[in-house]
Amino acid sequence: MGTRNKMQVDDALAKGEKITKISIFTLISLGCLLLLTGLLSGSVALRGDGVHTIADAFVSLIVLIGLRMLRKSPSERFQFGYYKMENFASMIVAIFLVFIGIWIFYSSYLSLIHPKELTFPIVGLIVSSFAAAAFFLLAVYKRKVANTLGSVALKTDAKNSIKTGMASSIVFFGLAFSYLGYYQAEAVAAMIIAIFIFAISYGAIKESSLILMDGCACPGTRGNVKSIAESVEGVEEVHEISLRKSGPYIVGEMHIKVDGNLSVHAANEIVEKIEKLAKKRIPVLKKLTLKVEPMRKNSK
Repeated sequence: MGTRNKMQVDDALAKGEKITKISIFTLISLGCLLLLTGLLSGSVALRGDGVHTIADAFVSLIVLIGLRMLRKSPSERFQFGYYKMENFASMIVAIFLVFIGIWIFYSSYLSLIHPKELTFPIVGLIVSSFAAAAFFLLAVYKRKVANTLGSVALKTDAKNSIKTGMASSIVFFGLAFSYLGYYQAEAVAAMIIAIFIFAISYGAIKESSLILMDGCACPGTRGNVKSIAESVEGVEEVHEISLRKSGPYIVGEMHIKVDGNLSVHAANEIVEKIEKLAKKRIPVLKKLTLKVEPMRKNSK
């Protein structure tokens, strides 16, 4: 049974890696196309969208790294595994994205105060509309695979593809208004893309920092773990529940009190029941360490 489950997990991770590789190839290809069109047409919005799209390819690369690290067994040096590698890489990319956002915002500001007519605006409209449609379709496919695999990282990546599609849609409307003679419109579109990048970077830095510092904003999970333990026969009291995120997973520690007259074997059975039930009801719970304490009953 254990071998079969391992094969199912490996197969699921392989499917996740496949869609992530497709995502990276698509993002780089469309990003280069947008960037090239922006350089030829003189559109700062298309250039910004191209750079933003290529940067998103690095986000998908982080997801790929994370999926591969999930397969890697703990080593002598990294005895708790490599789950936080994804968050560390995400932090680095987010900081890099901040500088990209600053560059795009500054370039769009210059274009706003010095507007000019674009070259080949029709080509820009076609490319931006095609890119937007491709990003939305990619997001739908990612979401479908993520739901099948139960992958939090892929779900996040799917949301990121939706944001990328929205950014390309904004560029399309900016170019359309610029084509009608409102030349500042595409500069405004580029500024909006820069704001998109700042928002994504802020979210990534905030989440990665929380996980790297062993934080866990999961009060609901803590309550679920406690109620699960209390539902197991033989548990007299539950206290000192500590949870932390480790990559896409949650690991935790908990103290339980049982009848002091129980044998070691009986107490161990209670621990195993709690662990099995908790992992079944909370799929993201990777490990739960329990400390058993004797319940001292006051004698009259």
